Amino acid sequence: MHSADTLTNLQKFLTLLNPSLNLNEMLTNVARQLVEMFEVDHSGVLFFGERDVEGLVIAEYPHQGAVALKVPLTDYPLVEQLKTQRKPLQVLDAQNDPLMGSARPTMRLLGIQSIVIIPLVVQDKLVGSLSLDVVRQPRTFTPVELELCAIIGKQIAVAVDYTRALETAEAHRRQAQTLYEVNRVLSESLDPDEILPLILEQLHKVISADGSSIHLLGDGGVQIAAFRGAHQPIQMRQTVSLNNLWGTRTVIERKTPILLGDTRLHDQWKTFPGSPIRSWMGVPLSVRGEVVGILNIDGYTPHQFDETQINIAQAFASQAAIAIHNARLYRQAEKRAELLASVQEIGLSIAVSLDLKEVLRAVAAAVLTLLEACQTRIYLYDAQSDTFTLATTLDGADPAQIEVMQPRRDGLTARVARSGRYIAVPNVLEHPLYQSDAATHGFQAIIGAPLKKGDEVLGVLNVFYDQPHTFTSDELDLLHLLATQAAVALENARLYELEVKQVEQELNIARQIQQGFFPDQIPTLPGWEIAAICLPARETGGDFYEFVERTDATLGLVVGDVSGKSIQAAMLMAAAQSLVSAKGSDHRSPGKVMTETNRLLCKDVPLGSFVAVSYALFSANSGEVCLSNGGQLAPFLLPAQNEPILLIETPGNHLPLGIIADMVYDELSIFLAPGDSLIFCTDGLIERKDATGQLFGFERTLTVLETLRGQPPQVVLDTLLAAADTFANGIGPADDVTLVVARRVIKEKVL
Repeated sequence: MHSADTLTNLQKFLTLLNPSLNLNEMLTNVARQLVEMFEVDHSGVLFFGERDVEGLVIAEYPHQGAVALKVPLTDYPLVEQLKTQRKPLQVLDAQNDPLMGSARPTMRLLGIQSIVIIPLVVQDKLVGSLSLDVVRQPRTFTPVELELCAIIGKQIAVAVDYTRALETAEAHRRQAQTLYEVNRVLSESLDPDEILPLILEQLHKVISADGSSIHLLGDGGVQIAAFRGAHQPIQMRQTVSLNNLWGTRTVIERKTPILLGDTRLHDQWKTFPGSPIRSWMGVPLSVRGEVVGILNIDGYTPHQFDETQINIAQAFASQAAIAIHNARLYRQAEKRAELLASVQEIGLSIAVSLDLKEVLRAVAAAVLTLLEACQTRIYLYDAQSDTFTLATTLDGADPAQIEVMQPRRDGLTARVARSGRYIAVPNVLEHPLYQSDAATHGFQAIIGAPLKKGDEVLGVLNVFYDQPHTFTSDELDLLHLLATQAAVALENARLYELEVKQVEQELNIARQIQQGFFPDQIPTLPGWEIAAICLPARETGGDFYEFVERTDATLGLVVGDVSGKSIQAAMLMAAAQSLVSAKGSDHRSPGKVMTETNRLLCKDVPLGSFVAVSYALFSANSGEVCLSNGGQLAPFLLPAQNEPILLIETPGNHLPLGIIADMVYDELSIFLAPGDSLIFCTDGLIERKDATGQLFGFERTLTVLETLRGQPPQVVLDTLLAAADTFANGIGPADDVTLVVARRVIKEKVL
């Protein structure tokens, strides 16, 4: 080969090393050019495996079916020479020369007589080789040709390295894009039943696997929570001990992924009958360092996965674990909201019902359902005689199979009543109170809750399970709420029975209940001074006020009036006050507080009853007050300066609560200047009468307020009450009088 031809051919050859092509396409073009340049019969490109055990033909020209052919590299002396000499080597008799070693059968198969092997060295590592194959007759290559081969080999190695880098970068870009899309898809669902199959669906878009599953860690082992593929050795939701799953146990203990190239070569891998799994990856699902489960990735052929895919699987598992954690939190919040709604409805039923049997049965039914128990019993307890009376029992089994016994004197019920404490028995067969089968009455777990008013035990609520049961903190909290509701029912019924004979005595008790719900003291809020009072009339009404202490530098104020004059009205007042306070803690918007309270009240408020409520939210220091009104008198705005006194009417509906369930209440925000006051009052003040029946009225109220600009709230309150008393001239109020005065102040700086 002449030097001019060499340069021409080399120039042509260099144009083939186009990094825009994929690696296989580029190397096929290189093989074709080598055949033409050196006038040989065939050229091939061989890449070595990770451990130089075998090589893989990735390109050839002309095509003879050698692509994807695996060539053993052990017992191949020529390869060892390539590693040390790093230059082209030729073999005249490729079929018989000992240098060809284990490659001689391949040479015979392809009919190759002579061969030149050109090393491909990338970053000082032998990664593969080029071959110039002569089939027709043996051939000796000249030193010039071998030198040209060396130059070509170096150029190809550079091109291979560059193209591989481009392909790796592109693969990383595609991987990042895929993981971003996976994260987007997974973030769209918070349903645990939906998110688990979705995770496996997205996994198969990232990693080419034959099967996959999610094992979630729980009591006693793991459960298959989701599965994808053709082989399912374990039933869904079946708990399997970690002792029977070496791979899962090891991943959870080490908190790191495990890759098995061939499961049949691992002595601790347990192969289930008919399992096609030959390669496996186990990746921990971790949230804040705690392993909650494992992602199993299955291949049905050996060595289907490599270290690169482990890195991808880890990145994917991190996103999957967060999605599972968020879905669990959402389910817990949803369940807790449902439980609290049920408890709230029971509380409302208790507040408006005095039928003890009906209320206790409602509590028992809620316990049975919400705690997923098999039976509940409520006993009334007489501490003086130390005796019990069964008030109600409910069960989920055939009533004929349930034997209700009088509590043993040394049993769980008696101990709960005497101690006033909860007693939980997760497994009766392991507890000293139950030493015989007869004592258990067929139950496996029991918890007893005292029904208490203060320190006095009024009864005992027992919950039974037909299997051993570990009581969670959420279950204990729920049971405490339900036991409190039952205790309230017992107390309400007892009060009712004691006072039912005398109307006056009933009204006195109602007044006591009413007063019991007033705040013991007025909370403080920076930037405000507040004074409040509720004066019951001779015959009990339903006025009340309440403060809702919040954690966001705001204070809620409830001023209300319940229709009617009885214990039922007082109970309705308590329910309304409790609901507004609860919703005031949940929501910042007064309009939403009023709307939600009205919806709940409408479920159980007796026909013809209602609650007039005004709700205000005071913000610390800023002077902002947000108001919503449902049937209550509009508050007075008393400016400190000589500006008109205003009645602050909120927009929208003003209908009292408990009448129309879907009523929506609006709200209005105002800002008070320093010294300005806001005065809330019920109709008992405005409708105070004198001996002639004339009303104290709005105009007299405004006249008195004109003299009180900038005055402290207590002064405003006392002056208004004194003015009404003077006007009435000894005639007592026919209705409750409630006054709440709030003045904006600015704390003076200390010099």
